[in-house]
Amino acid sequence: MSKTDENINQILNEIEQDQRDGGASMSSVVEKVLGHKSNFEDMSAGTAANGGNARIANLISKSTVVYGHPLESHRKFIGKFIVIVRRFFRKMICPIIQPLLDDQNAFNAAATEEIAHLHRLIEMQNNNVYDVVDYDQFEGYFRGDEASIRVRQEEYIPYLKEKKEVIDLGCGRGEFLELLRDYGLHGIGVETYTKFYEECRAKGMDVRKMDALEYMQSLPAESVDAVVGFQLIEHLKPAYLLNLCKTCYEKLEKDGVVIFETPNPTCLSTYTNAFYMDMTHEKPVHPKTMKFIMETAGFTDVTILYTKQSRIPYSLPLLADGEVANTKEVNDGIYLLSELIWGSQDYAVIAKK
Repeated sequence: MSKTDENINQILNEIEQDQRDGGASMSSVVEKVLGHKSNFEDMSAGTAANGGNARIANLISKSTVVYGHPLESHRKFIGKFIVIVRRFFRKMICPIIQPLLDDQNAFNAAATEEIAHLHRLIEMQNNNVYDVVDYDQFEGYFRGDEASIRVRQEEYIPYLKEKKEVIDLGCGRGEFLELLRDYGLHGIGVETYTKFYEECRAKGMDVRKMDALEYMQSLPAESVDAVVGFQLIEHLKPAYLLNLCKTCYEKLEKDGVVIFETPNPTCLSTYTNAFYMDMTHEKPVHPKTMKFIMETAGFTDVTILYTKQSRIPYSLPLLADGEVANTKEVNDGIYLLSELIWGSQDYAVIAKK
């Protein structure tokens, strides 16, 4: 047997042994044929470590071009010979192919690293603020204690006294649910924030841990007496808000009512005092916009209520009669300026079906 034949047999035996051990990888072929190790596996491992995510690691594993796939033939008599010939030619062309494979794998590794980097950025941007901030503590610090909230919300009870059941979307700590109970009314709370949900349950409230829109969509048509949502709609994206209002109309019985309280963007003090303190706010909703949304959803009786309890206890002093030639006109301007700066920081849209 010639030296060449011996070398070929040795190569084939090595490949067969690799396959029996679990398959010949590209790096093992490179190491045997070229005498050095490719760095593409190191790059892939680094990418996986930096990505820190199983999906990214899976993507990396699929991004590697492997040269040494097992070779098979289903031909009965000459199949083994065909496989040997294929292995021989693959081994011979490996030095030619390998630089191309290295370049391709280097490119794949770099592209995958960029995908992993973008994935990490997206995950950081999509972090839920409620997972980071104790919103119960935040509410107590900025919004006030529960007793003071209930006093403010009493303004809405006259609209609900004849209702059998009131759904409170985003019920929070359950202040309004307690107020309804005090007046002998049944309330159902809907809340996604786990800590608030558990607080309400501990108080004996009837509460669901669900998304507001999903809960409303789950109800039968024309089966609901009343829906309220306090300091809710400023947290919602426009499409969600439109769907929620439309769904509320569909689920309300005739003469049913919806009340949504929200910060008042027509009062400048809203911006300097409360609105931008809350990191979970999306954007303020103008009262005229909210009236339009409710009418578009189907409501025909829509009222905007500027709440008394949210007014700042200050206004510019008016001029006395006769103090200037046009006292009334000046006082009208002073009144408008006072309302613009120190008016109601909240308003409620009250819509009846």
